[in-house]
Amino acid sequence: MTKFNGMIKPNPGRKIGDLVVYGLIPTDLPSLREPNGYGSKGGKVAAHGHHAGVQMLKYAEHADVKAYITDGRKHGADNFNTTITLDATTVQINTIVGLAQKLGYVADKIVDTSYPWFVDVETARLMDCTCTVVWDVTKDDTVLVLREATTFGWLLGDKATDPVFRGLVGALKQAE
Repeated sequence: MTKFNGMIKPNPGRKIGDLVVYGLIPTDLPSLREPNGYGSKGGKVAAHGHHAGVQMLKYAEHADVKAYITDGRKHGADNFNTTITLDATTVQINTIVGLAQKLGYVADKIVDTSYPWFVDVETARLMDCTCTVVWDVTKDDTVLVLREATTFGWLLGDKATDPVFRGLVGALKQAE
């Protein structure tokens, strides 16, 4: 049996999209998904997705990351490859990423230690959590609150040939 270093097995016949990063976007953090209220889109979640891409650099020497980048280049991408974003709750993100890591996959999550969101002043006065209320930063009738939050999770693998990898995210739906 041929030995390889990582979860992604060498496969010269690999097709475009076989190697993938599944990006997990929290569904229970509306201020991330719709930062300027209902119907607003994009900016905040895109930033945290970029954080995840940059975070992958800490694994740059891992065989699976090298295979992902090499495969992307082979198929015409400029140092990236397929990413599919999925909806997940924070609990699902923490569980899936933790399990993926224990199984040997390259996986991680973004934990913003000072994640910002605005809360109405009355609620902010009643908050008893590990949050920081920034009373002098207001927006309309709300005040800025900072807290620790998981804002994105990700895992890397071969969706074409690895049923365990597919199974880790099999219950999740594509992000909207």
